[in-house]
Amino acid sequence: MYFDKYYAIPSLLWFAPHFHGYILEPLQLFTAFKTADTLQYLLCLWGIALSLLLLIGRPRILMNSGSYFILWLLYLSHFKGGDRFMGFQWDLLLLEAGFATIFFAPFWHTKLYEVTPCDSVAREILRFLGFRLLFASGIVKLLSKCKAWWSLSAMHYHFETQPLPHFLSWYAHQMTPDIVKRYMVVATFVFEILAPPLFYSPFREHRIFSSLANILLMASVIVTGNYNFFNILTSTVLLVILDDKFIFHYTPKWLLKALDIQVPMEQIVEEMKHVYGEGWCCTKFILKVRKGLSYAILAGIFALSAKLFPYDLVKEGKLPFTYEEFRAVTHNRKLMLGMAVYGVNVVFISQVTECIRWVNRNHERLCAVLTHAVSYFFLLIFGYGLAIA
Repeated sequence: MYFDKYYAIPSLLWFAPHFHGYILEPLQLFTAFKTADTLQYLLCLWGIALSLLLLIGRPRILMNSGSYFILWLLYLSHFKGGDRFMGFQWDLLLLEAGFATIFFAPFWHTKLYEVTPCDSVAREILRFLGFRLLFASGIVKLLSKCKAWWSLSAMHYHFETQPLPHFLSWYAHQMTPDIVKRYMVVATFVFEILAPPLFYSPFREHRIFSSLANILLMASVIVTGNYNFFNILTSTVLLVILDDKFIFHYTPKWLLKALDIQVPMEQIVEEMKHVYGEGWCCTKFILKVRKGLSYAILAGIFALSAKLFPYDLVKEGKLPFTYEEFRAVTHNRKLMLGMAVYGVNVVFISQVTECIRWVNRNHERLCAVLTHAVSYFFLLIFGYGLAIA
């Protein structure tokens, strides 16, 4: 059919002949370029211009999900047109994160950098995207049977074989001791396999720790390597796991002032009390027990990591388990299903809690809307009855 090609390869570049024939040729513009090249260059320029406008927040009419849909469509066109040159991990991640941003952004423009609550469903999509990316990255390193990862010697080759290493990569390769390189591999396994499940922990401290740990991992890759915008984009996705209280507390005041961001700290603190149970606790003792329990779980995770990777085995470049044992765990359907059910339950409970809180805050408005709706419904029925009578 006529639309099969658009469905198979969705791209604005299909319209290059029409764009060239009906717009550029009559205006005698870009005549020295090929038809497809001209539109591809223009799509790139339009994407850069729109990105900069959204970054500075001017004009405000562009601050909506429609603008992010246009950006996603522009990059999708480049992705399909670039073929193998655009099939890298960061290109796929940008398309996935960009699509989620369409629903994360407000549907209509708001004030510049106005602090407004986002759609919780879109936030959960980005949280799952960060979990899937990091957890799968850690699992695949061991499931690939790569000897460099299983012998904890991957960092002995990583700095000099990565894409486009820069001058700091040379220093990292030459000056880092062997035992430190092996523990770098261990830290990668811990951050990418053990930390991501904490994204769905009911304890705030766990989510903050797991998010910051992986942001630190991305920062170390940026300092010692070159993976395009992949690490920056991953860190941006991980910021969604942090809460407003943490972000605004540790954001420099001068930056908030420069961006003209008005932070409603009293409202955020009040929201945090309900989100993390402080509004339901009657005594400080319960809060201390809760925080102590969260730190005890973190200490248990560190103890498990130390037991899994003792110094003697790390020095010899060995892991305390075999490939068959690791594969048996990752292919255990009950374990994977349990993790999935746990994550869904945490999300479901948080969504139900937000709905209850919203009803409590807006019950008067909700009652008024329902009253008017019922009144108009019966009024329509009454009018219909008079009409047929």
